[in-house]
Amino acid sequence: MRHRLETGLTDRVDIYRREKVDENEIGERIYGWAPVASDVPCQFDDESTEYVRGDTGEEVRTPATATFDGAISLEEGDRLEFSAGWHEVTGIDETVDHRRGTAVSVDAELQESDPLADADIVGGS
Repeated sequence: MRHRLETGLTDRVDIYRREKVDENEIGERIYGWAPVASDVPCQFDDESTEYVRGDTGEEVRTPATATFDGAISLEEGDRLEFSAGWHEVTGIDETVDHRRGTAVSVDAELQESDPLADADIVGGS
């Protein structure tokens, strides 16, 4: 099962996480974005769709998604840089192998976000 997943991970992404980098003179925390991982294999689907349900008239929007190997460290709020642009993780769903008790894959729901400026990245210029 893992081999099938890995062969389908044809995209690459860099992952950034918000972290405290300093405090100002009155003790307020100052945050930046730290690189967590780079060139991570995934399967990115930016085809978010919007439609109106015929039976209720409800507007439905399915988000863009990315699928990762289960060993990935991913949190809601992380920013992902794909070649297609920047996205923020808004939801995470793990598929678990209950016999082994380990995550086999991680599906992330994504929302488009603004790019991070180099000055916002910890260690950036």
